Amino acid sequence: MVWLVLDQVARRALDAAADGLVERGRAGLRRVLRRGAAAPPRTLPELDRAQLTLVRTQILRQATERGINTDEATSLADAVVAHLATADPRADAASGSVDTGGEDNRSVSGTGS
Repeated sequence: MVWLVLDQVARRALDAAADGLVERGRAGLRRVLRRGAAAPPRTLPELDRAQLTLVRTQILRQATERGINTDEATSLADAVVAHLATADPRADAASGSVDTGGEDNRSVSGTGS
């Protein structure tokens, strides 16, 4: 019985940490994207398996360097790679909409840099 309670507490703590991490990432992304609204939208190219592996590796390395625990870093890296691998590279490119994580597309607003 105690193990079941501890298991549920651990799962909820991990879910809460992952949700917090995602929300912080979204807030940071919104802050970056607001800086340069004048640039035209860009479409990310499709990435091959080696490039996706490199993206995942870089996310894991940088997240752990910044103090994010290994499980959260792995969840973040897997989510980003899954989104990049399944997103439609042509979606919303003409409209200039920004991907907020709720839609499958690769449209990114310019950052003015």
